[in-house]
Amino acid sequence: MTFASVRTLALAALLAVQALAQSITPSPNPTTVPAGKPVTLTINYAAGATAAAALQWDLGGAGGAVLGPWTIGATGTAAGKTLTCLTQTTNTACIVWGLNTTTVAAGPLASITVTFPATTRGMQTLTTTSTSAADGAGNPINVSGNSFGVLVTSPFDLNGDGKVDQSDLLIAVGQVLDFILGIPGCGTADFDGDGKCDLKDLQLLVQDSMSPNP
Repeated sequence: MTFASVRTLALAALLAVQALAQSITPSPNPTTVPAGKPVTLTINYAAGATAAAALQWDLGGAGGAVLGPWTIGATGTAAGKTLTCLTQTTNTACIVWGLNTTTVAAGPLASITVTFPATTRGMQTLTTTSTSAADGAGNPINVSGNSFGVLVTSPFDLNGDGKVDQSDLLIAVGQVLDFILGIPGCGTADFDGDGKCDLKDLQLLVQDSMSPNP
């Protein structure tokens, strides 16, 4: 057997292993979010040749964030499964299970809203760890976890240039003036969420621009 033939067989074997690989991956939407605003995190299951009838994972990287309630995804619902999660201060663990041997198809297992604190900035890495799966007979299935980043920006960075300065203040001033005149458009500059764009919002932006972490 030639070296080229051996290399071809090795590559084919590697591709076969990769095709059988299973994973539980966090997928945020959007991938860039202002601090204090919720991002929807979907847990996606990539099934292999032997699909799982029960799965588990632990979500890491959301420490300090406000975690909304978990909701079971379409693939779990279609397989007649139940989603049970336990959330603590720094992480949250979940199990997809059911009183049946039905396997779960590839797709969204579950979703949750994640809201990072107002002071959070930069890339936040969300990771599924402690991943595990079993088939309908209880045999273990190798399933890996994955990571995905969410870029958390300042809610005061209205033009998205990565800094809070005079340009953002001018945008906010425009929204305040529109609000005074009854013109629709007060939205991104309503920093305190009271439904108004006013001088308080302007000063909140000014304070953030002067902070060490704008």
